[in-house]
Amino acid sequence: MMKFSANNRSMLFTPATSEAKFAAAHGSGADIAVVDLEDAVAEAHKDSARERSRRFFTGKGAERGQAEALRINPITTVYGLLDLLALRHFDPKPDLIVLPKVEEPREIEIVESVLSSVSYAPDIVVIVETPKGLDRAARIARSSSRMRALVFGAADYSFAIGARRDWASLYAARARVVNSAYRAGIDCLDAPVFDYHDTETLASESVLDRDMGFSGKVAVHPRQVPVINERFSPDRETIELARQIVAASEANSGNATSVDGMMIGRPFVVAATALLRRYGSEVG
Repeated sequence: MMKFSANNRSMLFTPATSEAKFAAAHGSGADIAVVDLEDAVAEAHKDSARERSRRFFTGKGAERGQAEALRINPITTVYGLLDLLALRHFDPKPDLIVLPKVEEPREIEIVESVLSSVSYAPDIVVIVETPKGLDRAARIARSSSRMRALVFGAADYSFAIGARRDWASLYAARARVVNSAYRAGIDCLDAPVFDYHDTETLASESVLDRDMGFSGKVAVHPRQVPVINERFSPDRETIELARQIVAASEANSGNATSVDGMMIGRPFVVAATALLRRYGSEVG
């Protein structure tokens, strides 16, 4: 039975240079709304974007069921360090920090050390998007108790290795990210579909991602969020199967049994119980 995440299905990125889009991000229904200081911002505008990004954070994300996040520049760059230091003056502060192009667990240690000096301990999301980062993804995922999720950065990774950017060509890399995340007990999200008009590809990729173990997907436009959230939430049939599995297990005193010709044991029951605990009352 697939694992569904309650709060890491969709991560919407919004450029820090576009304040007019902040409200749309907050109202998008994305589980994580990210204001972006990295790829979306030209070098000449980094400083002004950093200042604008402060206005993205309302401190009311929890009321919307949404985490408000900041993607900083790589911590190995001057801009990344300036982004980190600027967080001292943010009020309210981001719920989580998104770290791009991470290649070493040491980078996480640096981030935590800097932020702890101002008594700030946000959750952390790491984007795995380089060959070196992929090689060390398992270690990176386990490097902090504040780690919330890994994200696969397909665009940068495909450019680095000279691969096509279609979903199938990067299957092996995606599988490594999924395995690294789940070994660490955290969630993982796949890269976005950059053509936000192409909802058909978004829907099909979301199903492929979900079926291989991703808990969510990145969005680049608010219109993508409902498509992603729907694919990464259990449908009525999945909820009903979970109920049947739990009922059959209870009827058989917790021993292995079958449901509709399928043998089920403890792992099935644990997954079904967790699913019902989160979603059972929402899907009748």
